[in-house]
Amino acid sequence: MFPAARHQEDIDNSLVRLSAGELTLELAPAIGGSLVSFRKHCPGGDVDLMRPMSETARHKRDPVGAAMFPMLPYANRIADNRFDFEGRNNGIHAERGWGSASICTARGGRPPGT
Repeated sequence: MFPAARHQEDIDNSLVRLSAGELTLELAPAIGGSLVSFRKHCPGGDVDLMRPMSETARHKRDPVGAAMFPMLPYANRIADNRFDFEGRNNGIHAERGWGSASICTARGGRPPGT
């Protein structure tokens, strides 16, 4: 979970909204870039395509409660935390999932509703 250094209003105000046609998703940079919601706009109302992040999870800044969260530095298993690349054997010395516990910075675009 994230440190409680920011207020809930900061998280809500920092959401990044991306839209394309009938699809909209919201990301929370303050919660490691977690996906807050992914929806399709339909004539009868919006349809959630993924489970939206609950208010409780947002308040607790818990990325596990998100629709989806980044698994960084890697999302799959790498045997023995080592791999060969360009003739060199490289080791990974980080716990999987630490990236989702970082505050991200969104660059460019417009705030939601503008």
